[in-house]
Amino acid sequence: MQMRPSRSPTLRGRLLLLVGFVTLALLAFAILAVWQDYKAEREHAEEQLRDQATALALAVDREFDRAEAAMSILATSAALARGDLETFEAEMRAASARLGGEPIALTTPDGRQVLNTLWAPGERRSNIQGSLTTRRVFTSGRTEVSSLHQSSTTGRPIIIAAVPVVTARQEPPLPTYALGISLRRDHLARMLSEQSLRQGWSGGVRCSPSAHARSPPACV
Repeated sequence: MQMRPSRSPTLRGRLLLLVGFVTLALLAFAILAVWQDYKAEREHAEEQLRDQATALALAVDREFDRAEAAMSILATSAALARGDLETFEAEMRAASARLGGEPIALTTPDGRQVLNTLWAPGERRSNIQGSLTTRRVFTSGRTEVSSLHQSSTTGRPIIIAAVPVVTARQEPPLPTYALGISLRRDHLARMLSEQSLRQGWSGGVRCSPSAHARSPPACV
């Protein structure tokens, strides 16, 4: 039995094969292009997110620095040095207003609050304990910063920054008072909301204790 010779591909078959190869190549190229665009867009979004997170962290740090600077200036008050609490109360309230109404309290070495901007002007209360963070100032003799916790006065989440006040000349210098400011979480969140955020993004405050008592807690 004689075998038929094999037929070579026709021109039409070759064209169809070529079209198939070209189609597959174009499809692969399109998939690669889409993937590269997606990867570039993702990297760009991640870079923007890192930059925005850094900017928000710096904004929180600036707010802590601003509050601590205000407390340090109040601590040098001549009125407080001479024991003029009425005049100093007015200075405290002015400082609180400049800091967005954040409460400021003055505590004595026995742990009692003698002034607090949450009280009515001229009001004096007895047996009101200062915060643990503020009381620590009398043992450390330096600035103390708390972690985020619930205020025993208002029930709101706050962070307290407290500085020593030394009015008597003695060695070693011992704090005569401690000045504490309560930074409320909603105040920090409102401050973050005023930052320029990418559309669809939002900023919030979440803090963890710092490894150093003098440093503000790590907030993101």
